[in-house]
Amino acid sequence: MKHVTEPVEEYYDRLARPMGAFSWYDDDDMLARIANLLPNYNLKVLELCCGGGQLLDAISRGGSRELSYVGVDISEKMVELATNRLEGNVRTRILRGDWVSPLGRGEHFDVIIVKNALHLIPQLARRLSELGSFLVPGGIVLIAETISPNAEVRGFVKGLFGILDPNSPKLHYFTSRSLLSLLHQCGLKESRNERCCTVDQFIDVRRWLKQKARSRSCLIGAQEHLAHAPLSVRQAMCFDNEELFGLPRIMLRRQVIVRLRDHSALRVRPRLDSTDQLRLPYGEREFAATPPPGGNGYR
Repeated sequence: MKHVTEPVEEYYDRLARPMGAFSWYDDDDMLARIANLLPNYNLKVLELCCGGGQLLDAISRGGSRELSYVGVDISEKMVELATNRLEGNVRTRILRGDWVSPLGRGEHFDVIIVKNALHLIPQLARRLSELGSFLVPGGIVLIAETISPNAEVRGFVKGLFGILDPNSPKLHYFTSRSLLSLLHQCGLKESRNERCCTVDQFIDVRRWLKQKARSRSCLIGAQEHLAHAPLSVRQAMCFDNEELFGLPRIMLRRQVIVRLRDHSALRVRPRLDSTDQLRLPYGEREFAATPPPGGNGYR
């Protein structure tokens, strides 16, 4: 049977309301870290794939800087949520559209943010290469994305998502190495004195599976997949029962935040295969996650 991918806009229209219950979408630590990476002066900010507007809501609190904000999302329901959340903010525009398509020619921004969306974007290398055209000189790009601790976990997670929702629009699965390689080859690079940071969050597995699974049979299949994960995967993903078989109560969700500048004059054309996947060198750097002490406070 041919695999049929649900369009991204339909997928997020369907999940718009339930996503309000996902703890990591309103995570104060993650949003605060992104806010701290913004320059401390008046800014014109573009957020692509802005979702329900949680990030702008966070970065506009406090501080002396004024923000002029444009948010773009392909989902009609997400645009509705963001518009309602940011109602009354006269320096805000929320636009519905695909990536940069709704923007006018000649629009430029001090900061472009893409949070937890790259995994959904087709023709990703080409689209990342477009961002420099919308930056003012010296402008920055902030990327926040979910990553796997190593290549083995990436393969396991890809299998898990395929079971949870065979029609999921999720296209890409990253490690820190593969994501940075892609960004660099698209002309986006960190400054010498800047490093990416990781944020570890811990998922309530049963709740997450219930909200993500397309059907009961998908839910059961995903539970089995997790229950029989190899020991190396259980340890890397910080399962609370990493030494035993069985469904874990919690597992790791790691995000990386990268602050970049456009170096398109030095850009090397990305090496892509026929499926638009970046071909990477062998080997992935592993990162160790530290779960909360005592087994308490997991979310």
